[in-house]
Amino acid sequence: AAFKTGELVTLSYKDGHIIHKADNEAFAANNTVWSQARNAHFITDEGLYYKVLLDGGEIESRLNALPNKSEIYPIVQNNEHGIYAHRENIYRIDHENNYSTTVYSCKNRTFVTNPVFVDKTMYIGTQDGWIFCIHYGSKNVKWVVHTDGELTNDSLAIFENKLIVKTKSDSVFVFNREYVQ
Repeated sequence: AAFKTGELVTLSYKDGHIIHKADNEAFAANNTVWSQARNAHFITDEGLYYKVLLDGGEIESRLNALPNKSEIYPIVQNNEHGIYAHRENIYRIDHENNYSTTVYSCKNRTFVTNPVFVDKTMYIGTQDGWIFCIHYGSKNVKWVVHTDGELTNDSLAIFENKLIVKTKSDSVFVFNREYVQ
């Protein structure tokens, strides 16, 4: 669990007691924290990426992932895949080597949906209703479709071979994940 106070806590599945605790004001995560082995990975509201040891909070790496971060635009992310988006850019963080690369840029659009994945295929949406299907390894755009509705951070979900899209006005669209015309 991560708290805005900067506290990271690992709880036991069995009985809920605290296994590890790290406490640092700098650790105020923007969104979900992804843990792998004994490390936590997250991005702060300031656009800093941290990889810290869960037991004690020692910082293993820190990266200014968003040097031009704007307060008026959201940071959306999927830490497990190392993907985050801000404004018109989608980035990928290499957790092992501590660097960031641009996966895709789309001028005049703002990415707002948390990306969802099937293997190396990513689905992500913009505030004005555009959905992008991108292979995040090769960075190739497979398809783009417009929903005619405003999207939010939780607008996308995967169910079997379908992409489910819910707009801010509660309209629901269902697309085949493989191809959209």
